[in-house]
Amino acid sequence: PGEFAEVAGRLIGLGAAVIGGCCGTTPDHVRAMAAAVAPMRVPPRPPIAARSISVGPEPPTTPPAPNRVRDVITADRPLISVEIRADRKRSLAEIVEGARTVAAAGVDLFDVPDNPAASVGRDACVVAAAVQDATGVPAIPHVSVTHSNVLRLHSGLIGAWDLGLRGLLALTGDSPSMGPFGDIAKRATDLRSSVELLRLVASLRDGELLNGDALGDPPDFCAGCVTRGGPPQLRWLQRKVAAGAEFVFTQPIFAIEALRALATDLAGLPLRALIGVLPITSQRMAESLSSGRVPGIDVPPCVLDELARLPGRDAQRRRGLDRAVELARVAFHECRGLYLIMPFGPSCYTDAAEIVSAVRD
Repeated sequence: PGEFAEVAGRLIGLGAAVIGGCCGTTPDHVRAMAAAVAPMRVPPRPPIAARSISVGPEPPTTPPAPNRVRDVITADRPLISVEIRADRKRSLAEIVEGARTVAAAGVDLFDVPDNPAASVGRDACVVAAAVQDATGVPAIPHVSVTHSNVLRLHSGLIGAWDLGLRGLLALTGDSPSMGPFGDIAKRATDLRSSVELLRLVASLRDGELLNGDALGDPPDFCAGCVTRGGPPQLRWLQRKVAAGAEFVFTQPIFAIEALRALATDLAGLPLRALIGVLPITSQRMAESLSSGRVPGIDVPPCVLDELARLPGRDAQRRRGLDRAVELARVAFHECRGLYLIMPFGPSCYTDAAEIVSAVRD
C-alpha cells in the first residue's frame, strides 16, 4: 500500500486526473492512496493550440474481390457439386488425381466432408484447397462444430480463407461416440449447432471474432448448410437461413417422388438448393445404410428388395449406378441442383465421372 500511494502521487504530478487500482488492489491500497493524494490537485496544463488540418480526398476504396463460390451458387444455370472424400487410406496425390477425372466430366463445385461418421480422414480444408488448386474448380470444405472447440474453429476458418477457399458447408457433425474413437474423443460443445457456426461465419465477415476482438482481412465465405426435409427440419432450415446460409445441400434421396417433393418444399426459401444423390452399389451397402447407423439417411425398402433380387455384385453395382443417373438427371434438370456423393469402391472417381457425364448429355 505504501508503494501504491507513492506512485499515485507521482502520477498526479504528471497530470493524471483519475487514479484507481486493478487486479490485486485491496481496501488498504485504496485507503493509502486516498490519504496520499487528498491534499493534491491536478496541475494545470496550458491549452492545446488549435491547428487546421488539411483533409484531402478520401483514398479510393478497393472493391472486394469476387467470391468464386458465391458466383457459382448465384448463377442462373443448373449446378453439379461432387463430394470428394478426404480419404486417409489414399494419398493426397491420389485424391487430387481422382478429382481431375471427375472435373473433366464437367462439375461446377467440389465439396469435401469433415470426418463423416466420426471417422478420421484427412483435413477437409487441406484437401479442398489441393483439389481446387489442381483442377481450377471451386471447392467447399465441410466444417463440423462437434469436433473442434471455438479456438480451433476460428483459426481453422481464417486458415481456410488464407488457403484460397471461399465457401464452406456448416454442419453440426457426427458425435465422436459413434466412431472408432468413441472411447477417447470428446464432443466439443463450445458451439452446439450449425446455426451457431453460421453466426460465427457472419461475425468473421464483419471483421470480428465471437468475443468482439478485431480481425484483419475478414473472410467473406459463401456459407451453406444441410437438410433432410420434413416439417421439423424445414423449420430448422429457416433458422439456418436467418443465420446466414446461402445454399443448402440435402441428405441423399433414393426415390424420384421423394426427390421432387423435397425440391418443392425448398423452392420457397431464399437459398440455392442442391439435391443429394448417393449411388447404392451393393445389397450390403443398402443394408448398412438402412440400419440407421448413419443419421439422416433413409433407404426405402424397394431399393433393398431390388438389389437383393439381382445376381451378384456386378449386377448390383450396375443397377445402383443406373438408378443414381436417373435420380441425378431429375435433380439437375428439374431441380437445377445436384449434390453427387461419390460412390464407394476402387472405381469411385470413374463412377462419379460416368454419372456426371450421363447427366450432362
